Amino acid sequence: MEYKVIGGRDALLAATGGHPYVMLTTTGDVTGYRADGLLGWIAREPDRTQVFALGEAVAAVAFVRRMRGDARWVHLPHLTKAQVAPFDSDVHDDWEHLITRTAPPPDPAGVTVVPLDPDADPEIDALLDEAFPDSTSRPGDSRIRRWYGVRDGTDLVAVAADRSRGGIGYIAGVAVRPDHRRRSLGAALTTTLTRRLCAEFGGCSLSVMSDADGPRRLYERLGYGEPLERTSLRLREHR
Repeated sequence: MEYKVIGGRDALLAATGGHPYVMLTTTGDVTGYRADGLLGWIAREPDRTQVFALGEAVAAVAFVRRMRGDARWVHLPHLTKAQVAPFDSDVHDDWEHLITRTAPPPDPAGVTVVPLDPDADPEIDALLDEAFPDSTSRPGDSRIRRWYGVRDGTDLVAVAADRSRGGIGYIAGVAVRPDHRRRSLGAALTTTLTRRLCAEFGGCSLSVMSDADGPRRLYERLGYGEPLERTSLRLREHR
């Protein structure tokens, strides 16, 4: 298959009508490609190279196999187990990208959400180790603008990250300590950050795992929708 180079970020945004997912993932040095059934791009940053594709799954798989280069992470349309099988990957996530363009009402529970300073990083890491060990958002990640949290006294019991970039709000790393769940802390964090980021960017997005029915219902109540189904793979290094 021949891939036509269509340019960088501006060309990709034009090709997708400025879709928030493309806004979020086309920072850094980006090259876009088009082929039958496919719009793909390679994003290079100092600490990572990633491959992205929209369109038909078969075309996306072929694009990655041809254009992967040194990328470790690839992000594709939803793939079946059979389509994933040929890849040598050690992480396989099926998820959905969700969007809202309208801020929800203030959190009715009145939970206090506070910005966290860098000296809270060890607490954030410890909470994620317990509550969300597979989170790809961690303190020290260059994509994170700031962490936010909820405290019970001096104890940090819930966190979320503002990972906005590219002109669109993005919430990541939402986690609640297991012994503090069912107290609407995740809802408070998501509501507060959504309101803050909608005010700043005019819209906000986040991700939810495909099998996470509870969080999806929460996000839908807060106005998130327009699901874009994705499969992300972390590929092992070439041998």
